[in-house]
Amino acid sequence: RIEVSFALLHYERAIVSFAGTSEPVLRIIPLLASLAAVPAFWYLAWQRLERTEAILATGFFSVAQDLAGSAVQVKQYSLELVIAIVLLLAARPLLDERSTRGRLWVAATAGAVAIWFSFTSVFALAGIGLASMVRRLHSNDLSRVVTVGAVWIASGCVYAVAVLRHQLRNSQMFGLWEHEF
Repeated sequence: RIEVSFALLHYERAIVSFAGTSEPVLRIIPLLASLAAVPAFWYLAWQRLERTEAILATGFFSVAQDLAGSAVQVKQYSLELVIAIVLLLAARPLLDERSTRGRLWVAATAGAVAIWFSFTSVFALAGIGLASMVRRLHSNDLSRVVTVGAVWIASGCVYAVAVLRHQLRNSQMFGLWEHEF
């Protein structure tokens, strides 16, 4: 149970309380996340690539062994993947310099919420934030990117105080972290 993310664990608890503890019930969230990742990736590819490239990329993505494998495991990998794709879609205004207040609000909210459901979203947000800052380094628009980043950081700090400090009190979890890292 230690390897499962905070979000997946809570989803599993909700589904188990509703539908029971069978193997198919435990695997429904990863399956649904893997199935959602394909159209999300297609939309992202369609936005960023030429038509033929988007079709090929989506085809390769949809038959990727890791995506198929994570769809049938009771692990968080497919959920992490679909959240990363959604973050890239939500943060597009930051990367493309199309930053209306509404779009920036969506990017800030998506990142702040993703931190609570995906450990790897922190790395995706760091990359998106750094790329956005480098892109706007010499423009007057940098303050908007910094504001969005501040929202992400604030959400991460609240998550650390609310959730991670309890996990550090878990001797089994702390022992694993201490031994592995």
